[in-house]
Amino acid sequence: MTYPGQVRFQSTGAGAANAVNYTPGTTTTTGSASVALAGAAASVGNVGVSFATTLVGGAYALNAANLRLATPTVAGGATGTNARLALQQTSSASTTTPRGQATTISFDRPVQNLSFTIYGFTRSTATYNDAAYITSAATFTRSGQGSQIAGVGTSVSPWTTNTVNSESGQTTTANSVTVTFVGPVSSLVINYYSAGGSGGAQAIFLGNMAFTAGC
Repeated sequence: MTYPGQVRFQSTGAGAANAVNYTPGTTTTTGSASVALAGAAASVGNVGVSFATTLVGGAYALNAANLRLATPTVAGGATGTNARLALQQTSSASTTTPRGQATTISFDRPVQNLSFTIYGFTRSTATYNDAAYITSAATFTRSGQGSQIAGVGTSVSPWTTNTVNSESGQTTTANSVTVTFVGPVSSLVINYYSAGGSGGAQAIFLGNMAFTAGC
């Protein structure tokens, strides 16, 4: 038997069963969630999910908001109402080689049907171009990829922004992509950096992560 669960950066309704269950760590490099499975007996136990960020290369520093909850702006510049998990950093030099951060998301037992959206691929005129790819032993598919995103999310074809869109809002339909792992997955790494530019602050955001799991 498998049961649905969700890492919630934003509540999905009233009551404890829908409350935020992500907890930031004491530093900007860690976070965790304990996910109760809907309909499962107490003996099944919660699924533990951990988040850990490491820096890759010497031209980056993590911002105070990294692995913290944020409400990024939406199209038109208004403040968003949906909480997201921020991956946020600042580069101090030209970053045309893959550097930045690698955030590992690990499950204490394999989960299936994992799905989540990465929001907010943006690009400025000169300072940064959000770029990211996923590495995992499990295979993922992508859907709903916005018109402003190029690439397929692999190391040889990372997601990047194909237009200067930093003024249109941090999160829009056009600059977001949904990722799904159908088969079992125990861990994945989101590798995030800048595909070019002279250096500056940049961020992307993760939405609630849904999955199914058993004992």
